[in-house]
This record gives sequence, structure tokens and C-alpha cells, in this order.
Amino acid sequence: MKTIKLILGIFILCTCVSYAQEAANKYSSSEITDTEIYSHIEYLASPILGGRLKGSKGDVLSQQYLSKQLQSYGCEPKGDTAYMQTIYLRQSSDDKFTADSVKITGRDSSFILNPRDVRLMQISANGTANGQLVFAGYGILSENRNDLLNTEGVEVDIKGKIVILIDVIPDDFYLYEYNLRFCTKLAEKIKSFESRKPAGFIVIRTDRDTSLMITDNSYWYYVNSGIPVINIRRNVVAGIMQSEGYNLDSLQKRINRYGKPNCLPLENSYIAFRDKARRHYIKTTNIAGFIEGSDPELSKEVIVIGAHYDHVGGNGRTSGICYGADDNASGTAAVLEIAQKLSAEKYKLKRSVLVMFFGAEEGGLKGSEYFVNSAEFSRYNIVSMINFDMIGRLRNNELTVYTNLNIPIHDTEFNTFNEGYNLTLKYEASYEGRSDQNSFHYKGIPIIAFFTGLHEDYHTPKDLPGKINRAGAYLITNFGYDIIYHLCTTENPIKK
Repeated sequence: MKTIKLILGIFILCTCVSYAQEAANKYSSSEITDTEIYSHIEYLASPILGGRLKGSKGDVLSQQYLSKQLQSYGCEPKGDTAYMQTIYLRQSSDDKFTADSVKITGRDSSFILNPRDVRLMQISANGTANGQLVFAGYGILSENRNDLLNTEGVEVDIKGKIVILIDVIPDDFYLYEYNLRFCTKLAEKIKSFESRKPAGFIVIRTDRDTSLMITDNSYWYYVNSGIPVINIRRNVVAGIMQSEGYNLDSLQKRINRYGKPNCLPLENSYIAFRDKARRHYIKTTNIAGFIEGSDPELSKEVIVIGAHYDHVGGNGRTSGICYGADDNASGTAAVLEIAQKLSAEKYKLKRSVLVMFFGAEEGGLKGSEYFVNSAEFSRYNIVSMINFDMIGRLRNNELTVYTNLNIPIHDTEFNTFNEGYNLTLKYEASYEGRSDQNSFHYKGIPIIAFFTGLHEDYHTPKDLPGKINRAGAYLITNFGYDIIYHLCTTENPIKK
């Protein structure tokens, strides 16, 4: 019975996406049209998507719809799976990652670690780890460095062994992003050892501080390193190494001074531990497609155009499902239309364009924050970010434009672009707004964001497609396109 329900559910899901795709294709044009904008809004804010709450079926339907649109435009997929960059948002875990019965075995004795001296890492995977200890310094594996080499330049075999790593706090972090940066970077570091088939990892602090690292309730995200990982107090590990004749502080100083690996098998020291913690998370995604510019040099510079596609479902300010036509099906539709036209004219573009639809914006910009702190972000030379959030309720022709101080377009240029639209532009250069452009702003990226303002239907069931100002959304989408096209084609440098 469960199998039949599952098959039926998948069939309905696929049918819904196919129907929506056919409806979009019916009005499809490489030009920006109000009919196509409204068609996108009508589907994204339809009852079948249920308000697009992160992790819901409506969230998944939105992701599929947006991915198919980008594919039909010819945008290159830039997710970790096709167009999707997967995000796991942490909900809760049991036991606060306590690790029980962690057994250390030495030459002449064995003992169980005090639970206060050890924690399971949040990036750990379920499983049992049992093996000989190997000290691998900072655990760096790259083209220029291999921390598995011993002092004679021979790589130490770590297959089936437990690797001790010293954590490295990332440079230029600031408080709210520390946990994500540390979490993702450490997980990536551990994954780089995968081909060597270690049994598990122990992570210790960089300094003599005997406290444990932050490992339980301070992370927004769940990043699975794919292998059991624990955090042990540095002084406990130092004691184990001392019993083998090695001084941890001296080894670390030597590595720092000479910049050379000093991987050491601890011949008589073994550990056994098990991760059976239940980790609960919500799965959502960012959607990303790429349009490559034609200029050999300027194409290396990337303009991000973005909008968040999620909404609040039934968690609005009043009871009932909030369909989110203005917030933010309107901005999502604008970005879809702009992406379609840019893709059709990509031979004219000098700079490249990264089209992004962010998940989990509601409740804290989690999708865009995840992207700007991920390895994917560092692969691009992003020179500007243009965001569309709630552009469907134009009133009195007033459009709010959020910018920051390093904006690549000046007021006079905005006014020139506005000549054909007669919008009343309200500049907010001293305030970056509350949407996804903020994540880019804190990375020093020049931002522009468009917004038609809050209204009484905000986060209520009354934010419906029928209340969208179709003519206004069409004007703003075209206005935004003109600015983006200018940024993509101008020879003038865009400096971060």
C-alpha cells in the first residue's frame, strides 16, 4: 500500500510540474512579457505549491519548475546536482552530540574517556570507528601540500586508522558566519581524505585552550563529512601523544615554523567510538544557472541576478496558507524573464551572469548565506549582485532601490535608464535591505535591490496573484533588465 501511495505521489508531482511547464511554454518568448511574468507568478503562488515553505512538497515543486525553466533557456547548471545546490538546515539532534564509551587503548592500559572531554562533531556521520591513531597536523591535502607525509617525505598509510587533525579557524570571518565557514571547511577537508579510506577523525583545537569546540546548538546548517568525527580536548590528546614520546605543542610549532608536514603514526595508541546520534534537518536548495559572457577577459567577471523563491506556507501573520504572490513569486518571475532574454542575447554579453533562486530566505536569508560561505562562491569573481524581492505591488510608481557605497551605477545613470519608465526612484544607499542582497553586501559585493514596499497582505493568505500590479511588475522587470544588460556589456570596470 505504501509503495502504491509513493508511486501515485511521484506521478502527481511529475504531472504538476509538467502541466506548469506546458503552461509556461504556451506563453514563452525570448522577450519580456507581462503575460509570461504573470504565468510564472500564477503557478508559483498556486494552491498546489502550498506557500512554498522550505522543506515542503511545494518547495520541491518550485525547485523542479525553476530548474526546468533554466534548462529550457539554455543556462548551464551550476549546482552540486544539476541546477540545485543542496542545503540541509539543522532542526535538532538528540543528546547534544554527547559521545559515550569512547575507549582509548595504549601499550599497557586502556580507559574510557570522561564524557566531558569528548563530543561528537556536528559534521560527523553515523557509524563505528575503531583503529590506530595517526597525527596528521593540520590535515591539509592540496596540490602544494600533503600533511600525510612524514619527515622523510613518505606518505603515511591511514587506511582503517583514526586521524588526528588540528582545527584551523578561517581567516577574515565574522561572528554570524563563523560556524558555517568552520563547519563547511572542516567537512571539505575531511572529505579530501576519502580515497585514503580512514576509519574516523579526531579534531582538536589549535591552541592550548583545554575547552572543546562549539559543536552542538550553534550551527544553522548540517554538513555531513561522510565519516565519524569526534572532538577531544587538546590536553587529553596531548597526554596520549606524550605517552608515545611526542610533545604536541612542539610538533605544532615545528610545523608552523618550517611549513613542512610531520605525520606520525602513534604505534601503540588506539581508539574506538561510535556515532549513533539522530540528526534532524530540513532539506532545501538554491537553484543556479550560468550564462557565459563572450569576452575572453570580461567574461571572468560575474554578475549575479537573484530572487528568493520560498515563502512561509501556513506560518504567516494570520491563519491560513500564505501563497506569496508578491513575496516572492513576483521577484522570481522577474529573474526568470530577465534570464530568458539574457540567454537569448548571450552573444552580446561581455560579462557572465549567474542566475540564482535562493531557498530559505524567510526566517534569516539562510540560502544566500549558505551560498556566499560555500566553496562554490569562491569559484566566481562576482562583481555585482542584483536582487528582486517583492516587486509586484507598484503604487504611485514608487520603486525602492537599495544600494551600497561601492555601487557600480550612479544616480544619474539610474535616471537615464528610468527615462522610458517614469518610475519614482527612492534610493536607500545607507540601508542594504532585509533580503538576499544583504548576504552579498557583507562580502563586499556591490549590490542593487528592487522593492515595491510592504503592504497589509504581507505574509497573509491575501497575497494572491490577482492583486499583482501586472503593468508595474512588467515595468520593473524591464527596468532591471536594462541595468543588468548595461553591466554585462559595458567596457567600464566594475570594482568590488
